[in-house]
Amino acid sequence: MLRTAHAFRSNFPSKHPVISFIARLTASMKTEVSTLHSSVQSPAAAPDKDFDPLSLGDLVLYVLLMQICSGRKQFLCAYDRAHFVLKIMAKEKPTSFAREISRKVHRAFKACRKDVEDGMSFAEGVNPAPLLSSIPSETSSQLFQLMIPYMSKRGAVMSGDEGTLEVLQRDVAVVSFLQRASCSPGVWHALSHSSPEAPKILSRLFKKGTPADGFIAKISPAGFSSCYNRAYALRRRCDMAGPTTKPISQRHYKLMASIIQSLDDLAMQKFPPEPYSSQLRKRHNAQLVHNMPKAHSNLLMEKMKKFIRAELPEYESGEDTLDVTTEEWVDEMAIVGCLAWLGKHRRNVVDFILGAFLSGMNFKLFKDEATKST
Repeated sequence: MLRTAHAFRSNFPSKHPVISFIARLTASMKTEVSTLHSSVQSPAAAPDKDFDPLSLGDLVLYVLLMQICSGRKQFLCAYDRAHFVLKIMAKEKPTSFAREISRKVHRAFKACRKDVEDGMSFAEGVNPAPLLSSIPSETSSQLFQLMIPYMSKRGAVMSGDEGTLEVLQRDVAVVSFLQRASCSPGVWHALSHSSPEAPKILSRLFKKGTPADGFIAKISPAGFSSCYNRAYALRRRCDMAGPTTKPISQRHYKLMASIIQSLDDLAMQKFPPEPYSSQLRKRHNAQLVHNMPKAHSNLLMEKMKKFIRAELPEYESGEDTLDVTTEEWVDEMAIVGCLAWLGKHRRNVVDFILGAFLSGMNFKLFKDEATKST
């Protein structure tokens, strides 16, 4: 196999990307051959034991990567290429190429799990949805623009400037991460509100009618004593269902991400003011109350919606096709989701909001904490 690789290399100029690729693979294989040879020659090894030379490397993957690096195998977009390589990797034996991808995915996934909210339970009876094997080129570009920074911020080394092989390895790591995250509703929830663009992009990775779509279609906004109670209950069901293509989820996650992004922008302008700006920001164990009296709920939602209209005036020009009533309770879901996030990551902002308009009321938003009153 090594002789074949060197012969194959002679067909290209010395600076062609495939040359460095073959050099890396052959060096790796020589190391594995040397290791195997040592183990076979050791006294503990059986002298007449047969072994398969192809076990030293993955021939199918090896040939595929050479074809890609040489430009002999083309794909419509980077996502399609990465998905195909990942599919081949799943069928073959582990390689150094695959192990590096696994390290990237494991590191990002482990960090992402820390973003999952405590107290949120996974939706039961919902199976993961398979990723599409092919998506439009524009969606592919948008996806990698979203995911590469996302995984990099969570510890994965996502370099892609060294050559075709490194770019391919990075792209396969992205698709592998998405495949794993789609099986973890909590991680998918955290990913879905990572940016205002994320919900729409991620929804295009699946065929309509995912298991989560069916789960969300069964929820009903009726029968709750306050809009907060309704938003809290429906959000738990929607957020923990997993990947979905529903407009309800897209609007919910987009608004939630937009509010969080807007608050991050305000933080750059010394928001909230003193004494709140110097107070503790993170409280990882903060959990919202399950129920809230109607009067408190109405006031909370009124003030939060007023903030949304002031900070996100362009939001109502969205492209979703939901009716006005549905938009109302979906937006309330996003508000509750944002408050849950703020309680953990921007607690001083919550304290500022509560102190500003709930003074004099026995108001409680988080479990195991005193009511807000004066």
